[in-house]
Amino acid sequence: MEVKRRNLRNRFDPMAAALSADQPTPRMKVSGIVLLLGLFAGLCSIFAGVATLVDWYSEATERSWPVISAVVDHAELHASPREHGSRTIWTLRYRAHYILDGTPHAAALMSRAAFSWADAERLQDWAEQHGKGSEIDIRYDPSRDGRAAFASDEVSVNRACGDFTLFATFAAASLALLALGWSTRAMSFNRSRSPGN
Repeated sequence: MEVKRRNLRNRFDPMAAALSADQPTPRMKVSGIVLLLGLFAGLCSIFAGVATLVDWYSEATERSWPVISAVVDHAELHASPREHGSRTIWTLRYRAHYILDGTPHAAALMSRAAFSWADAERLQDWAEQHGKGSEIDIRYDPSRDGRAAFASDEVSVNRACGDFTLFATFAAASLALLALGWSTRAMSFNRSRSPGN
């Protein structure tokens, strides 16, 4: 009698009936995973594209600033060791002063980052030629006191190039993964519709 009641209860309870059924749970196919990874890479390429545009605009704005001669107060090739034995990053850190319309101004300058020994040596050579007390050309922001950048292309910051490389890598990965995902999905669809299955 108890068994009959339980069976009657299961017949009228659709949730219990659905849970007790021996149906396989749907699994994501390889093509779905590849498509998901392609969409993620596409999202990353959008963020990298935005960063590229922002950095390009910032660098274009800096290049439009007026150039003035400044005297170096402090020059240093700064090494920033990374954690766990990865590579060291070198940058030039300068302090300089300049006179604009009879008023003295000071600025802190930082060069592009160098990731290899060869690039670090180029920065070191430039720093040796432009040490304390020497004159260098800088670009100053006329709208903000103390904001300046190196005028020399040898040491000026160029972030947009690296950002564009990152954007292109993510965009290519996204296109490749999406194409692979759609082709594997089409092949599995054709296989399931073939007369032998």
